[in-house]
Amino acid sequence: MNLSSQVDYSSCFINSPMRPVLMLNHFTNVFLLPLFIFILYAAFGQTSSFTHSDMFTFHMAAIELIGVAASVMQVHAMLAKLPHMIILGSKFFYLTWFGQVFFHALTCVDRYLAVVHPVTYLGLRQSQGVRLRNIIIAGVWLFCILQAIVLKHGMFAIIVDNIILCSALIVVAFCSLSVLYSLIGPGRGSKCRNKINQSKRRAFLTIVVILGVLFLRLICSQTVKLVSIVVYPFNFTHCVLIGIETITGLPSSLVLPLLFLHKTWPVPCCQ
Repeated sequence: MNLSSQVDYSSCFINSPMRPVLMLNHFTNVFLLPLFIFILYAAFGQTSSFTHSDMFTFHMAAIELIGVAASVMQVHAMLAKLPHMIILGSKFFYLTWFGQVFFHALTCVDRYLAVVHPVTYLGLRQSQGVRLRNIIIAGVWLFCILQAIVLKHGMFAIIVDNIILCSALIVVAFCSLSVLYSLIGPGRGSKCRNKINQSKRRAFLTIVVILGVLFLRLICSQTVKLVSIVVYPFNFTHCVLIGIETITGLPSSLVLPLLFLHKTWPVPCCQ
């Protein structure tokens, strides 16, 4: 993003009629802070009882704290009319965006292995699997930080975003279809089989919810990028689409924490 496009982008947060909508979204993000803190507080429990998916959720909550800090930064920048701080805040949101996509995809892969390859999954619960998981998590954090620092808004950024998001969608869709095939496969009837099918059904619903969230993000993100390329100069239409893209990012922040809370304290009516 060159200097002129940065000024255009920041104007949506300072002078555009979409400013109240964007500010409300940031306030909503800040109000979610207790949820993320509670998820991280739960991480200090018996770590041996947590699954790999739980650990991904904990790191997701940690990366969301960066998003909350970015929201505070951007609200201050919008009130004080500081365009450069708005651009800096968008960098932190970029880090959060990549983290959400990766940890969503990793959660789906974990559920896929647990259902379709249970023997392999049990092996991954041992020390070597835990070590591999920690290496992957560290790699995700490193990649997100580097991308947030190095990657600039522009055509190259659009290509990178598309590759990462489409790859994640392909992985999640494959996991969803594989778990669904395992769920509807032969061999039902016994009480033990019904219990196994309930576990598979929960895994399938988890993956489908994540798939829906990522697909919604893909549609909104690509629409904004397409309009930004086709429509010139920068105008109110861009600001509206940026506001929609910002709002539709909220489900990505909530899906893993809420699924973790539902697993920890199931709601009777949702069983």
